[in-house]
Amino acid sequence: MFIVSAWTSHWGLLWGALPACIGYYAAYEYIHWCMHLPRKRYVERSGIFFRLNGHHLLHHRYMHKNFNVVFPLG
Repeated sequence: MFIVSAWTSHWGLLWGALPACIGYYAAYEYIHWCMHLPRKRYVERSGIFFRLNGHHLLHHRYMHKNFNVVFPLG
């Protein structure tokens, strides 16, 4: 995004993409950590976490496939 922002002189692209990438990575790391070390946290009791954990288990069963943990459609 730095190259695109420099090329187009639209630095708002960089300042929008940077928090989006950081937010995605933080969500991924936290949710993946919760999946490997379950402790009955609030997030672990949600329905969406249950669905994502199913995708996570498929990821470990079929490692050749890309089952994105945080955004399954990704």
